Amino acid sequence: HVQQASRLMAEGDYRAAAIHLKKVLSRSPEHAEARLRLARIHLGLGDIESAEKELERAEELGADVAGLAELKLRLLAARGEYAQVLASLGMLSDELPGELQYELRGTALIGLRNGPAAEETYRDWLAADPGSAAAAVGLAKALAIQGQVDEAMNSLRTIVDRDPANADAWL
Repeated sequence: HVQQASRLMAEGDYRAAAIHLKKVLSRSPEHAEARLRLARIHLGLGDIESAEKELERAEELGADVAGLAELKLRLLAARGEYAQVLASLGMLSDELPGELQYELRGTALIGLRNGPAAEETYRDWLAADPGSAAAAVGLAKALAIQGQVDEAMNSLRTIVDRDPANADAWL
């Protein structure tokens, strides 16, 4: 069920994935990985309170430290606690992959309306990974909050031309 849930999550079918994870938890309530994945699903569906509860349970059960750290930072961002995200990133930099650090830092800086710093973060990410659509979308957001709407739109058009199925660029 956990593998099936993972596949469904990758396909974006969070509700079906949640059903599989709840089946696992009905039989094995101490399954830390299932709880962590369920927390991720709740967050993806915008249910912050349920995500926090499952995250706490996963932590009590000894879930993967890196997975816990990532989800805690995503929850902080979802609650709008952007300064805390930045402070926590500084303490966790060795535990998180670079792409995730760029993503969370950029999200926090945009949330704090610091367009120039967000732009720098996303440009650094693009320098490290020139093909990253997520970094290009983030850069467009950073440009837009600085009033550089035409440049942001051109950046998004480039992403959509390269990958017409990129939902983030369309949004």
